[in-house]
Amino acid sequence: MKKLNEEVELAVLKALEGASLSDEELQDLSDVTLGDLLADHGLDYVLADKVMSHVDYEIEKQKKQNLISLESIQKTVKNNSTFTRHTGSRFRKLVSNLIKEEMNR
Repeated sequence: MKKLNEEVELAVLKALEGASLSDEELQDLSDVTLGDLLADHGLDYVLADKVMSHVDYEIEKQKKQNLISLESIQKTVKNNSTFTRHTGSRFRKLVSNLIKEEMNR
């Protein structure tokens, strides 16, 4: 029998209510089986299945959030590199013009 603790019990209750779960709670609940919920947490099959379904939902939600974050980072990097290219080009042109002006003096 797995060790029961208050954090896992709270995570089970939050899952039953459909509340968002923290990374730690998801980790705790991903180790819990349907049998654990039935035997150790006193849930019937319907409630245990509800917890398992909510954990699956939260994991998928987290994956999508991580993907969106990754896409956002990639877009920022791309925008910054485009900005740097344009800025670098303008800088080189400015320096070139300054050199020409100095040489013409």
